[in-house]
This record gives sequence, structure tokens and C-alpha cells, in this order.
Amino acid sequence: MPARAPLVVARAVLALGLLAAGLIVALLLAGGLAAGAVLAVPTGHWALGALSAAAAALVIRWLLLLRVAPVRLTGIDVRASEQPALVALARTVAQRVGAPAPRRVCLVAGVEVMAIEEGGVLGLGAHPVLGIGLGLIALLGVSELEAALAHELGHRRAGGRAGGLLHRARAVLTRASAPGRGGVAGAPFRRLCAAYLRATLHLARAQELQADRAAIQVAGAAAHLAALERAARGAVLFTAFLADEVEPLVAEGHQPENLYDGFRAYEAELTEQGRSGALDRELARTPAEPEGLHPPLAARLAFARAFPDAGRPRDARPARSLLLNAERLERELGARVAAERAGERPLAVVPWAEVGARVYGPRVERAGRTYAARVAAEFGAPATGQGALAALVPTLERRHDEAAALVLDPSLASVPVDDRTRQVERIVSHALGALVALSLVERGGAWRSEIGRPVEVAVGRAVVAPLHVAEEALADRSRLAEVVRRAVETPQDST
Repeated sequence: MPARAPLVVARAVLALGLLAAGLIVALLLAGGLAAGAVLAVPTGHWALGALSAAAAALVIRWLLLLRVAPVRLTGIDVRASEQPALVALARTVAQRVGAPAPRRVCLVAGVEVMAIEEGGVLGLGAHPVLGIGLGLIALLGVSELEAALAHELGHRRAGGRAGGLLHRARAVLTRASAPGRGGVAGAPFRRLCAAYLRATLHLARAQELQADRAAIQVAGAAAHLAALERAARGAVLFTAFLADEVEPLVAEGHQPENLYDGFRAYEAELTEQGRSGALDRELARTPAEPEGLHPPLAARLAFARAFPDAGRPRDARPARSLLLNAERLERELGARVAAERAGERPLAVVPWAEVGARVYGPRVERAGRTYAARVAAEFGAPATGQGALAALVPTLERRHDEAAALVLDPSLASVPVDDRTRQVERIVSHALGALVALSLVERGGAWRSEIGRPVEVAVGRAVVAPLHVAEEALADRSRLAEVVRRAVETPQDST
């Protein structure tokens, strides 16, 4: 169980007192050294004066490292007149947790909620800004989003005013102690900041649980539990989705029509495959990072389950229903995500339903034709998918994978022999799948692709996943030829 709120307040006050004392000592030290330098000059102690001046300058430089670059959320700013339901929810939650209402609400790309301050020093004189991820909105219900907002805004209440100030001060010190900041001369200051952050880490994690308490009081334990699990899972899935589905599109000069439609389909597909449940279990077993601010997910879930269910009404509407013109917002922010990855390259918009036929399939087909040409040049086989497979399969049955890989990808020769194993596996598996796909396309097959699944080829009523065929064939070399033959000779009228 976390520390009681009064104890968290007391610890926050103590931690702030230590921080303030350290800053005062540093200022007094700088002033004393500067005064010593001034007094040393008239007495002729030039060396002592120079040393004192240099030391004073160093201490002042350390203090100036606290002037970190301001954090500013980038995304789509929304006003109450444009998104009345979402902004009203944010303001209502802020009022209920006792936090200042956000002056600015910004829609950001990921699966996250961020409450930051813009301007001011160590949070003093700053104004609150709330960032809400469209990826999170895509996954949560209204009550779950309410819980997520209450947790993030609750940081300003956890531990009272002292706790809120400590939370902001730790954020500043974390940025001030970033590796390399201040160069060699700043190393002692960075170590001092890191030591302070480590000393207050337990308190910061207790504040996280107090923020969880605020979320439970606002939205109920059930909504908070669901929000915790879905946000943790969603953050991992969104990263995987960008890597698996979006970045390959961008690499081919395309961007999805609506990135978030794809993300919802990706999450649904992985849930149907059972992979989301496995991810939940893995996340529940994951310990906290040594320097991580959040307690482990399992501890946060256990904390929330300890609260009685007060029977609070739960708004199960999709959080997306709070948005006006949700489709336009998703397309705009999704286009920004793709553009960030493309740099200066122009991107063509493609609907998700056409990705297989227009992007992924042709890419695999081009690779298959390249492999077929290389096999034909080496073995004298026809430069077709079927011809290349006829020449390549016997080599792979004999497990001469490295010899085959050198033919399929001559650049492998430049890799040190001891480092080739993984690359050989990758080259052989990709080439075998691409050649199976090419054989099917040469028979009149059509490309198709579903989000969260490998590219497929439809021949009549049969649907074949060539990359899965390659994995199955290479897993059992005694059946390799049979597996490949069965795939490329699938009757067109089969189901």
C-alpha cells in the first residue's frame, strides 16, 4: 500500500526544503567566491582571485543549467468552441481533482495523456497545458478517458501544493541532468541532480499512486483499472503498429488515408489472435524500470483493486464520440505522423483496403523477381518464380543455407563469417516467401492484405500467406519441398 497522503505531503515538503537549501547554498557559495575574488585583487593575491572567480563562474554556470528549454506540446490545439465535449471534460476533471484548468488542450499522436506547464520557473508562473493522445482516444471509453485525465491532472494534487511543485521540479531536474548537458564542466552538477532524483524516486512513485487514487475517486475503480490496462497495452501496440504497418508504407512513398482507422483494426486483429491477452500478462509481470517514475503495473492494478466498487455509473460510449469532426482530426494528425517519418519526400495517400494491392504486394513481387533473376544466373533456371523454386528448394533441403543466401543477396559476402547466421536466416526466409508469392502471382493470383496480418495472395478461392509458407517449410526440412509444392499448386477452387 502507498504512503498515506499526509505522509506524502510531509515528505514532499522535506524534499522541497532540501532542494531549496541546496539552491541557497549554491547561491551563497557563488556570492562568497565572487566576493573573495574582488577582495583578493587589491591585496595582490592575483592567483587566489582568479581561482575564486573561476569557481564562482562554475557554480553560476551550474545554476544556469536549470534554465532548460521550455517544453511545448506539438499537435492540434482545440478550443472549447471547436470541441466543446472534450474540453468540458478536461475542465471538469481538473476541477474535481483540485488542479488548475488547462489553458490549452492539444491533441497529440500517441497513446498518452500529458499535463505540463509552459513558461515560468520550476512551475512558478507557468500555465497548465493538457495533451491528449488520439491513439488513447481510439481505445478508451468516456469513463476510462476521464480516469486517465484525472490521474495526470492528479499529479498537481498528490502531496498537496508541495507535491505538485516537487513533481514539476523533478521534471526540470530530469531535463537539466540529461547526458552531456553542460559538457565536462557540468558533470558534477548532473551527478548532483541525478542523486537528488534517485533520493526522491520512492516519493515520486508514491505520488503516482496518489494520482491513481484521484482517478479512482473521479471515475471509479473499474474505469481506472480498464484505463490502466488499455493504456499500457495500447502504448506498446501503437509503437508496433507504426513499425509494422506505417513505416513500411512511408518507405514506399505512401501514407495511410486514416492512420487511426488502421490502429483500431490492428488492435482488434491482435486481440482476435490472442496476442493482446498475452501482452497484458507480460506487462503485468514487468518490473518497474530502476529509474522509472511509475511503479510496476501490477502494483498499480493491485492498489486500484483494493478500493471498493462504489457502483459509480460508467459511461461506456467510445471516447472518440466526444470529438466533432473526428475523421478530419485523425486524418490530419495521422498525416503529420507520416510526414515526420518521410522527411522531405512527398507521400501518396492510400486507403487501408488497397495497401496490399498497391504497396505491399508489388514490393514483395519486385523482391521475388530480383531473387528469381539471381537464381537463374547462378543455376541456369528460368527466371520465374516456379523456375527459381525448382532450383533453390534442393539446396535448402540439403541445408546449404549460406551458399543459397550468397546467391540471393551478394552483399552477404561483405559480412564477417561469424556474424552471418541471423542474416542468412532472414535472407533465405524472405527469398523463399517472395518466390512462392511470385509463383502465385504468375498464375494469376491477386495481392491482398489485412492489417495485423502478413501479405497474402488470392488464387481463385484459395488464399496463401507466402511468408508463413516459408516459415513452415524451413522449420521442417524433410517436408520443405512438399510444403512449397502444396502452396504454389493450391487448387483454385479450394477454400
